[in-house]
Amino acid sequence: MDPNPQPDEFDANNASPQQLKDKECVKKLKCDLKNIYKVLNVAFEDLGEAKDANLVVAIGNTGCGKSTMLTSILFGPDALHKTTVTEQRTIQTRDRKTR
Repeated sequence: MDPNPQPDEFDANNASPQQLKDKECVKKLKCDLKNIYKVLNVAFEDLGEAKDANLVVAIGNTGCGKSTMLTSILFGPDALHKTTVTEQRTIQTRDRKTR
């Protein structure tokens, strides 16, 4: 295997466990569940903690609700609270100020 594979030819199926631990190699992988599974499997094998355990991984963009979901699972939906955020801005125009 080429030690410096091109992004279009690098796949988790033909990567060594050492490559799947390397951040630069992982960045080159296509973002799909198969590759995510392979990378996480290598990581958890190193940790040794998750062997023979049920494991759920929440993956998502910033602000999509991963922490909210975890809080709800751990402490129940009553632990969640509704928050209303209001913002006041002052806009300066040439003639006048408006609020």
